[in-house]
Amino acid sequence: MDIGYKQVVQDYYNDKKNKGLLKNADFFAVVYNPLCGDRVAIHGFFENNRIKTIKFDAAGCILSQAAAAMITEFAQEKSMEEVLKLDNDFMKKKLHIDNIGPTRLRCILLSLEALHQSLKK
Repeated sequence: MDIGYKQVVQDYYNDKKNKGLLKNADFFAVVYNPLCGDRVAIHGFFENNRIKTIKFDAAGCILSQAAAAMITEFAQEKSMEEVLKLDNDFMKKKLHIDNIGPTRLRCILLSLEALHQSLKK
């Protein structure tokens, strides 16, 4: 693991500005990984067809929580269409992760899965 990976992930992990709960959200989903116990919930509100407010609630490893902080920061003010185009490569690039095993990859993809599920409901 190189120092860039550590710092980017640590910075997002420490970023708690979008962590919290929203009542009566326009979109909401929870994704749970039974293999490791990580859980990520994503919820928020729309305004003018854009994500106005977005929050996450996460429990688990540093990667799953850092990814949730990153994706909620990125999704702010984006349209549903823009966010639904995001994929695995986007997540790895934003977190500066090149080589990662399938188990750890699942950790960083939980929040993307939760966000996509919430918007498709």
